[in-house]
Amino acid sequence: MIDDIAVIAMPMRFGDGECVFLEKESETALFLIAEGSIRITKQDSSRRSREITVIPAGSVCGEMSLLAGMARSCSGYAVNDVMVYKITRVAFYDLLNRDNAAAHKMLLGLCELMGGRMRIMDEQMVQLLDRQDAETHQPEMADLRDKLFNEWAF
Repeated sequence: MIDDIAVIAMPMRFGDGECVFLEKESETALFLIAEGSIRITKQDSSRRSREITVIPAGSVCGEMSLLAGMARSCSGYAVNDVMVYKITRVAFYDLLNRDNAAAHKMLLGLCELMGGRMRIMDEQMVQLLDRQDAETHQPEMADLRDKLFNEWAF
């Protein structure tokens, strides 16, 4: 079963710091990371590159482009020497359309992976919102503290 995936997986090597894929690039392939890690970055509104995460060997990146067929949402750069297996959308969907069990199992695994990554993003979003709320209400809290300890003294 794994042989069906191996047939469509193209091995590629990247040196430390080398670009594996670029944000907004239209390529729709997934990368299975066999060795090394890939640093994921995204440009902010000032066009500065921000590190999002580092994905280690044994995981994948590019799943959104593979499944949705959309341009890359982030860039990926090799950390140390990296060995990946590239699976294109066309080859993967060809296996799916032939009702290949390995492709269906991989699809399920990618859905579970994306669900886990979405859960982490939800938690990070809540932390950012909590921090924003705390910063927004700091002047109000300082005013209340001043009243409690100075103006409302008994």
